[in-house]
Amino acid sequence: GEKGIYQNDESKILNIRTGLDVKFSKLLKAGVQTVISARNNDATASRVNKAYGVAPVGMPYNEDGSVRLRPLGETNATISPIANYAPGVYIDNSKNLNINVYPYVEFTPINNLTVRSNLGISASLARNGFFQSERAYNPASEGKVTKEASYSTAIGQSYIWENYATYNFDINDLHQFTATGIISMGKSIGETSAIAVNGLDFDYYTYYNT
Repeated sequence: GEKGIYQNDESKILNIRTGLDVKFSKLLKAGVQTVISARNNDATASRVNKAYGVAPVGMPYNEDGSVRLRPLGETNATISPIANYAPGVYIDNSKNLNINVYPYVEFTPINNLTVRSNLGISASLARNGFFQSERAYNPASEGKVTKEASYSTAIGQSYIWENYATYNFDINDLHQFTATGIISMGKSIGETSAIAVNGLDFDYYTYYNT
């Protein structure tokens, strides 16, 4: 994983790559390459830079160790620059999964002639969830008293199929030529969905409240 410079900034990444090539004979060989990547990302809207404008006389934490929303007192409008670090107050999480598979077949029926077929298949999934309560820095600074959340998903899939033949020949051992014919086709589709709400009653379910 990778951690950012602010608390709750972190990315967990998994990458897998595999490959297989098989030569069945002098005329035929085939193989497949697979690439899988997964990412789980947590981000925070840090307001630590706001500390430069806050008088250093407050109490950043309560006696139980929790973040104090108003470090200069409940009657003071100053919001703690680490308000978003309180557990469950601010959540911005995204997950992504990408799968790519590339099989191929290559055929050499006669000398100097190669016929090859490549197929590329891709699929992707993505989800983003966002939640902030009235105790997060921005809502508290703006005097908001509601919780808000959003949830979005995306699904994509595509393929591309390429077939080509290459023939090498020469004339009188003086001139060399390469002739290539290519046929290619592909398709890509995707869909997305999103919902955003505010005025939620509970913190517990965060963005699943949507």
